[in-house]
Amino acid sequence: MPENVCAVVLISAGTEWRVLRALLPAVEPQRSPYGAWFTTTVAVRGVAEPVIFLHGGWGKIAAAASTQYALERWSPRLLVNLGTCGGFEGEIEVGTILLVERTLVYDIIEQMSDPVDALEHYATDLDLSWLEEPLPQPVRRELRLSADRDLVIEEVPR
Repeated sequence: MPENVCAVVLISAGTEWRVLRALLPAVEPQRSPYGAWFTTTVAVRGVAEPVIFLHGGWGKIAAAASTQYALERWSPRLLVNLGTCGGFEGEIEVGTILLVERTLVYDIIEQMSDPVDALEHYATDLDLSWLEEPLPQPVRRELRLSADRDLVIEEVPR
């Protein structure tokens, strides 16, 4: 097991994993309960740091489980979740790097109490004050939404 891991980068989608593997063909993938992973070095401020890339699988359950696995197994100083969401056409250009400042996970349509309270309950503000400016790449600071919804019986195909 790698020691002193600088970071773990989680990758969900199969296409993103295949593109990464094509960029790093010499690495030796290992197996985990969640998918393949490998270690490589990445230059951080001119110093080669060990970084683990883990293909954790799609969906919130796989993302949560593989995140917990990575944290417990490698205890990285930094965890990066790469490319885990789609988007709405015309809202973000392909290739844009998002720096998420606030997340909102909303898995229900609140019909019994205040829906705004439910939204706020699932919101998380991220402290990014530790990032040094200027950032190495241009970014767009954004809110990240992850939204599912309850099934409405009338909409279920029969």
